[in-house]
Amino acid sequence: MENPTQPPPYVMPEDEYNAILKSLMERRATVPCSRCGGNRFELQPTYTTLPLVPDFRMASSYGGHIPCAIIICNGCGNINFHSLGALGLLQAHENPASEQAN
Repeated sequence: MENPTQPPPYVMPEDEYNAILKSLMERRATVPCSRCGGNRFELQPTYTTLPLVPDFRMASSYGGHIPCAIIICNGCGNINFHSLGALGLLQAHENPASEQAN
């Protein structure tokens, strides 16, 4: 049963999903799973962030983060995070307001 107090999960637009897949393929990020050796992975249609903290006691209040795509092995459930910045996918989304002004 769904919880009516929670918003529906965010699903990234198809063009963003395809851009992530393309970038991963170009970088040959298709090697077998490091845990089970499987070769079937699924890109989750949402994002996550990894917090950056200078001290572990600040983890819940510090503002820095790394935006990431989430890849899950269909064989064993191993989860891998791929930095969107390292994949070259943040430049177009960093400041959309400045693009609209031009």
